[in-house]
Amino acid sequence: MSSSQVDPGANATVDVTVSGFTALAGTEYSINYDSTVLEFVSFTNVTPLLVGLGNGLSGPIGSTLKKGQLVVSWFDGSQGGVTIPNGTRIFSIVFKAIGAAGTKSDVFTSNVPRKIEISDSNLNPVTLINNKGTVTIKGTPPSTGCTSPTCANASNLTLVGAQKDALKGTEVCIAITVKNFIDIVSGQGSISWDSTLLKYKRYVIPTTNNVPGMSSNSFNDLKASSGKFGFLWSSLTTNPVTVPDNTVFFELCFDVIGKVGDVACIKLNETSPVSIDWSGNTAINDLCYTFGKVTIIDVPMPSTVAIKTGTGSGKVGDIVCVDVSVDSFSNIFGVGTTFSWNPAQLKFIRTEGYSLEGLNSSMFNSNGTTGTLKLLWSNGTAITKPNGHVIFKICFELLCPDASNYTATISVPGPTDITGTVNGSPATVAGTTSAGSIAITCGTPPEPKCTTGTITHVTCNGGTDGSAAMTVTDATADCVFQWKLGTTIVKTGLVSAGNLNLTGAAAGTYTFEVLCSGVPKTSCTATINQPTAIVIPTSGVITNVGCSSKGAINITTTSGGNNGGYTFNWNPAQGNTANPTNLNAGVYLVTVTDSRNCTATASFTVGTTESQLSTVTITGTNVKCKNGTDGAALVNVSGGCTPYTYAWTGGLTGSNPQGVKAGTYTVTVSDSASPAKTGTATITIEEPNALDISLTGTTAASTSTASDGGIKITITGGKPNYKTIWSGGIPDANTSGVLDVNNVKAGTYNVTVTDANGCTAVRTGILVDVKPPTTVAVELGTATVTSGDNGFGVLCFDDRTGVISGKITKGSYPMTITLKSGNPVIQTVQIASGTDYTFTGLAAGSYTVTASNAAGASTSSVSVVITQPTKLVGTPNINCSTKNQETGSVEINMNGTGAGNYSFVWSGLGDLDNKIENLASGFYNVTVTDDNGCQVKLTNLEVKSCTLSGTCYEASTVITPNGDNLNDLFIINCVTDNAADLTVFDRWGRLVYSQPNYDNTWQGTDNDNKDLKEGGYIWVLNINFGQGRREVYKGTLTILTDK
Repeated sequence: MSSSQVDPGANATVDVTVSGFTALAGTEYSINYDSTVLEFVSFTNVTPLLVGLGNGLSGPIGSTLKKGQLVVSWFDGSQGGVTIPNGTRIFSIVFKAIGAAGTKSDVFTSNVPRKIEISDSNLNPVTLINNKGTVTIKGTPPSTGCTSPTCANASNLTLVGAQKDALKGTEVCIAITVKNFIDIVSGQGSISWDSTLLKYKRYVIPTTNNVPGMSSNSFNDLKASSGKFGFLWSSLTTNPVTVPDNTVFFELCFDVIGKVGDVACIKLNETSPVSIDWSGNTAINDLCYTFGKVTIIDVPMPSTVAIKTGTGSGKVGDIVCVDVSVDSFSNIFGVGTTFSWNPAQLKFIRTEGYSLEGLNSSMFNSNGTTGTLKLLWSNGTAITKPNGHVIFKICFELLCPDASNYTATISVPGPTDITGTVNGSPATVAGTTSAGSIAITCGTPPEPKCTTGTITHVTCNGGTDGSAAMTVTDATADCVFQWKLGTTIVKTGLVSAGNLNLTGAAAGTYTFEVLCSGVPKTSCTATINQPTAIVIPTSGVITNVGCSSKGAINITTTSGGNNGGYTFNWNPAQGNTANPTNLNAGVYLVTVTDSRNCTATASFTVGTTESQLSTVTITGTNVKCKNGTDGAALVNVSGGCTPYTYAWTGGLTGSNPQGVKAGTYTVTVSDSASPAKTGTATITIEEPNALDISLTGTTAASTSTASDGGIKITITGGKPNYKTIWSGGIPDANTSGVLDVNNVKAGTYNVTVTDANGCTAVRTGILVDVKPPTTVAVELGTATVTSGDNGFGVLCFDDRTGVISGKITKGSYPMTITLKSGNPVIQTVQIASGTDYTFTGLAAGSYTVTASNAAGASTSSVSVVITQPTKLVGTPNINCSTKNQETGSVEINMNGTGAGNYSFVWSGLGDLDNKIENLASGFYNVTVTDDNGCQVKLTNLEVKSCTLSGTCYEASTVITPNGDNLNDLFIINCVTDNAADLTVFDRWGRLVYSQPNYDNTWQGTDNDNKDLKEGGYIWVLNINFGQGRREVYKGTLTILTDK
């Protein structure tokens, strides 16, 4: 596709020519362009060689295609395929230049919206390679509205704002740096920006490499929300300051809120809110400025694509391939570039290893004469690859112009043309290239040779501490070595890396081989020996333990290892001996060590000819009665070596102890062998539970003479069944545990119980009563508050006039009615007859009514609440009276307390309202009565004389604190009536003075008691009226002084 330059508004023609158009049966593809720069007009110059092509050309006019999209579709009606000469123009595209002067648009093929499909007469796919065109609109690009003022002298002090691209919705920080900052003492100025594009967030002072003296007091950002910012700086000392060029003065940070495409200018030469004023060793009249700028984008600009050529090495005649890899390869459609080399050093063979979608050999054009390789790749879909990804390889035969070794360079002179995606649209992407190289060895090098050095043999049989030294000469960089034991490779590596020696090796004959480019070149052998193994005899060396003899082990015939000199280490320890004796039966481990610390181990088990002691058991006889001593135990044991000894717990002795109490006993039986064999057994001698007689219940007799009472007992413990013997004429009886005795008169009875073992127990004092008369429990009815008015139980706050009345619905007399508030008892009433009760003289609160009589406390209670109005409280609001006039006022606010509907009676006045006005200075009294007749009196309400004319908290607007005692003080009316804190600020909003409990004594000084400058100030008064009421008054003040 051709390129052109046109004037704004003029038409531009892009010619589409072809090469390699051979036997094609059809083509379909899309053409894209920037619709903000170019507007499609028409297709022209359609070639007659492609019949029907004109009908297959579509643009956004009269179709569904979007702006920026064209479609080309052609098919051969004859189906034989069409061939046309290289360089033939098949059609032209006419565009109108609608973009701004200085803008441009690429014109290129793509898969959007129509996928690229080209086929030959056999319907095989054919790759499309596109050379894009570019239309450039002549002229200077339009101003963004951010043109910095002309600098009269480049050596002037200069403020420079950073210029950045920023994504909409993100934060961006613009650094303000300085140049020619030499011998500067102080400076101030203002900055502005469009607050509809950038929203101020904060300022940032660098912590290092900064301008000394900047602090939080250096900035005025009161108007930053409207795009205005001021700064003031001065040297920390009286000495001027010099800093290097590009030192950061401070940064301004913003939220990006404008629309994509907007450009926000940060202007550095404003005069508001702080005027421009700089000073140094000499006067500074002229400054230079480079404005900051933020361009709002919606997609980050793509990174620069890097095309990197790799390295290789070889000798003359070798075929060596170098990698071509990429970095930052993101959303890329096409790449075009040229590789170059010296044809006397390298002969191009091929490209291979394609790892990029659509890339194949047809996209390369090589020239062996000039030593160049052109790449022209394009793909309908944008491709992304990771950094370092190899997209193909270039293979060369290595040549040698003479016998000298040298390095051949593969350069990338370009031009390099990369097409990718910028802000969602296809466009040119920046690219960089890097050259590769191949190290070439010329002439015939000597063959490698290996030499076996010192061999260290294995110390102990089966060890792996053998080693063999090896050296190699005349090896090339591609030579590798390998140590082999038989066919097993035990070590390998590059010869050039060293570390050729074999270490940590077992005994054996090893082969060392050198292979260069996979071809064996030389080999050496090394044999590593080892001593014989230590042999410990294990057959016929053990003497077992008998009833009257000990065991032994004899290994004095141990052999092998390194020339004898054995030591013996036994576990359990037996000393350094080959024939330990006096052994008990058990397992013995031995470690034999020779003169070179080689070891062997063996295990021996010394047995016994004695029979084993049988399992010990005990036959027990249990105790008959609780706490009895008639138990016995018989031990059963056999085997081992007699006689036996018996060791008991619990004080028992012998093999058959008698007179044993209940309990658990353990016996240890030991035979007479040495060491003795032992066995243990445990027996529990049991006893019955104690015989117990429980009185389950009695039935009272109806009268003192009636025989209709009853007794029920439960017998446990002992051994059933049981016999009972009663006193008082009750017949004896037998039972298995539960016995009911009926027809019993009122009285006291005893019973004796004997169990089946003859054990006895006695229960005395069993009482059969006479039935008592019946009493009815109390039940309460309702209870209510019968006092008060207007919905309250008492008329006034804290009165004790409450009354509670209630009813009794059931119960036997006499009874007690109790009134409680929580746990404390408030009042009690004794009721001998009737159903009503009343409690009087009660305060407000929650109460509970309970009742009791001889039957006990009632199961029911009644809760009652006596309410009261809130405490009657009035809050006065008093305004002072102008001197010699009646302008004061008093207003009473009752705040909704009491019962409401208030009436006001002012002493000595006829007013009945809550507010009285037109008062002279003096004291006033008022009585307030609510709807329940409750009263509160507010006395000695003082109306003071105003210090200034006007109402309370009006203040002086001008003071002249020059020491003449005329208008020196700042006066605020009524300021001493209540606690009030004063603060004063200058026009920059900085606090200059404050005084708690202000008393009308301030004379225009700051907090360090230094006189303030003439000018305007703002005062704020915070007043505490008490009872949680606070108010704030504000005003302005001008200070005039002739000091």
